[in-house]
Amino acid sequence: MEKNLKVGRIDNILKDRFGEKIDMSNTSDPLYSSCYYSRAIAATAIIDVNRVDFDTAAKAITDGGNDMGIDAIYVNKVQKVITFVQAKHHDKGTKGISKTELSALEEGITNILNSNYEEANHYILSHRDELEQCLLRDDYRLSICIAYTGAELNASVKKKFDKIIDSFNKDGTDFASGVILDLNKLYDFVVVNQFKEKLKLENFCIEKLNHFENPQNAYFGLVSGATLAKLYKDNGNSIFSSNIRYFKGDTTVNEGIEEVIKTKSDKFVLFNNGVKVICDKITRLPLNKTSYDVGYFNIEGFSIVNGAQTTGSLSKFSESELEKVKVFITIISLEGNDDEELANDITRLSNTQNKIEFIDFATLDPFHLKLKKDLLADGKNYSYVDGDNGSQDGITLYDLTNAICCYKSVELSAYVKNGYNKIFKDIKSEQYKGIFNQSVTQYFAWNVTTYYTNITKLVIARSVGAISLDYAIPVHGTRFVVHCIFEKLWNSDSNIDNKYLDFEDDKDKIGILLDKLLPLIKEAYVDLYNGEIVANVFRAKKKSIKVKKSVFEKYKEKYEQTSDSSDEIAD
Repeated sequence: MEKNLKVGRIDNILKDRFGEKIDMSNTSDPLYSSCYYSRAIAATAIIDVNRVDFDTAAKAITDGGNDMGIDAIYVNKVQKVITFVQAKHHDKGTKGISKTELSALEEGITNILNSNYEEANHYILSHRDELEQCLLRDDYRLSICIAYTGAELNASVKKKFDKIIDSFNKDGTDFASGVILDLNKLYDFVVVNQFKEKLKLENFCIEKLNHFENPQNAYFGLVSGATLAKLYKDNGNSIFSSNIRYFKGDTTVNEGIEEVIKTKSDKFVLFNNGVKVICDKITRLPLNKTSYDVGYFNIEGFSIVNGAQTTGSLSKFSESELEKVKVFITIISLEGNDDEELANDITRLSNTQNKIEFIDFATLDPFHLKLKKDLLADGKNYSYVDGDNGSQDGITLYDLTNAICCYKSVELSAYVKNGYNKIFKDIKSEQYKGIFNQSVTQYFAWNVTTYYTNITKLVIARSVGAISLDYAIPVHGTRFVVHCIFEKLWNSDSNIDNKYLDFEDDKDKIGILLDKLLPLIKEAYVDLYNGEIVANVFRAKKKSIKVKKSVFEKYKEKYEQTSDSSDEIAD
């Protein structure tokens, strides 16, 4: 079979770069066969999405028998992204990915999200612990990538792929994104750019210019928002250091940036922290060289180390919308410095100092200081300020927020699973005031929080050693379970508002409730949403309401003696 010219060139470079790093021990196919190149393409996709080295990418390969339709898996703990890849190699360069292959990929990812590894090979199982730890968190997202040496997907297959991505983003979440690397994109990345190309910029304009040479040559001033937006549109994530979080899309932080652009564009520089860049070399051009009003530069190895969310948010606007937007920029040249760690140190320390989250705005609400004082008067601690280490023997704002939401309603338990931080975006909003208000006494706050944290530990403990749904439901439905426990455990006579309760007094009772509720929750999930991602069910308000309705109806039928004892636990 005659090999397509582009495919041949890609194969030659893959052979040179990966060599024997690609594990072929689980196949009878020889080294440098089509199977080898398919796996090398999967590893290449991991490099393209995550900017990792060749050894790391090769170790991500899961292709082989029982691979669940997944050819590579990589957990990026910097970007908080889990990448799943399906790859195909075809010599002629015409064949793409089929709908059947896409369905296998979708099913495999769904099984992993639901902790079903029954058909997984040992390569996938080697990732299990890391995957499950990351999927316990609310801030990880999926990148689903298909890579193949063929033409663009036809309309029906592309529609199928888009539908798969949408299926992981049900109920308005941004849990998953899709990446398609066809022959042309692979050729550009592998052959033209040799896996990565250091960005070179010409005639880069900085206004209100300042300069210093020690401890390192650097320039700072203002750059047009339109300039940064165009950089991102033209180059994507390659303008960012691989050691920082890439642009995350529609998050509460980015919504805030976009709101400033829309409403106060001429004052943007006053409200934004700016962008920090490192480069290999920066050269000032002769034009206006004696002026500090404006300067023009050629820059080699341009890499943003702080300001990815600002830059990505700017890219969502047109040039005319960014006409008045100016962004503070610092560009540090590494030329002449022999310290190999300097770039990493600048990147790391620029992203670990003075990071502000919406939850930090809680310090502006006097409610939290009053609660802290009331609890201190009773010898208990409440930590709501970042850096307060007194929470080891007390409660925290994070746990209090989750606890109150779980106590108040199943809808809020689903909402807070999607991320508690956005609750604090506006501390004057009705939603915020509905959670933190004068009705929250020190007794209530302490009780719901200590019970929440202890019940959470009991629920998670039920997942240890379990598989499939018996693992996934306690892990991904923890807040839902806590909400159900609260509703069954406490009623209007429980005195949670006016005295401190001891969790140990209720521990056995809660254990019995868990024995009853967990099987009913599993049964309700299977009846209503079997096959759907468990985490997505419990982060969706409407679905959580339906599951709760089914669980409580079955609970009443099975355990409660009379219709007027709905809040009692049957002996």
